[in-house]
Amino acid sequence: MLEYLKYISICGLLAQIALCQPVPENRLELASSGVHVVDVPEERDALIRLLDKARSYYTLREARQAYHLKTSFTVTSGGRTEFDGDWQLDEMFSPSHGFRLTARTAGYVFEQLRTSNLTYQDTPGGTFPLRLHEAHGHLLGPLESTRNMRRDLIRTVDASLNGAPVTCLLLSDARRSSEAGAPGRLWQEREECLDPQTGHLLLHSPAPGLYVLYDFSQPVKFESKELPGKMTVVENETTVIEERVESLEALAKVDPNDFTPTAQMRSKRPGTAMSGLEKFTLGPTRPSSATIQTVVIFGLLTPDGKVAEAHALQSSDPALIEAALRRVSQIRFQSAVAPGADREQHELFAVVHLTPDAP
Repeated sequence: MLEYLKYISICGLLAQIALCQPVPENRLELASSGVHVVDVPEERDALIRLLDKARSYYTLREARQAYHLKTSFTVTSGGRTEFDGDWQLDEMFSPSHGFRLTARTAGYVFEQLRTSNLTYQDTPGGTFPLRLHEAHGHLLGPLESTRNMRRDLIRTVDASLNGAPVTCLLLSDARRSSEAGAPGRLWQEREECLDPQTGHLLLHSPAPGLYVLYDFSQPVKFESKELPGKMTVVENETTVIEERVESLEALAKVDPNDFTPTAQMRSKRPGTAMSGLEKFTLGPTRPSSATIQTVVIFGLLTPDGKVAEAHALQSSDPALIEAALRRVSQIRFQSAVAPGADREQHELFAVVHLTPDAP
């Protein structure tokens, strides 16, 4: 886990106004009105069970069966992030040996092993691209543990996605319950929209402006697990990742050599694990009577505390985007991981509230 060395907190009336500014309209922003707090224990428990069911579909390793997963995905970021183009991803898992992940695109190869509770990898620079992190993480681990969700503020609204009914949950830190009366989504909320009958996760939005769509029209099944045949990542109105599950099969014969780190992998210890997202909010740097504007900055938080591949999910104002990026770049992070332990890489979302006169 990473700790902030410098953090500009949000406080006072100005922050309350900033946080209550509406999230921009978007065809995939399904919780724009009619949202209400769920505070009846039985109703909260029912929604958490629905989320837990959604998680149960994609937690392949919990089946404790050896498997071989192959996906392909295409990145079209327009140069805002690294390695646009076609990718192939290959993951093998054995309960007794660990897992092996290989990803390839033009000019880049990523290989990672996790065995005996240690991560080994062979990749340039010791980290891996943002879009690879997304393609793997959004498919196989989009939801937080329901244990953590039990402490969250939960708000909900019934909506429709592609003509089908969905139940959308908005989740955030319960300590900000003073803002819970807002009719639509708040900037700090995560949004999860599920099929109320099957429990399939159909839309995942960790922050406003980024939406992950899951297509279960042709699901790929393995034991009791079930993956969407297709996954699409959209930033605002632009598709940046299209991923297809090519196959998911039992690994009938496990070769121990496939899970044995090479000498080069051992020489690059400690390895870097794909960890969960980090999200925080920055308020205006000084009081102002001007209108507060908000930009979400999305990028990669590397193990050495740097922010890489950062870009804005809102605003067409270059000056506003530059100011938000500058605020995020000024934050310093320090790893709290013990020496010699696996390092961590995170997707990073920074909700930045700015005034037009922001430096």
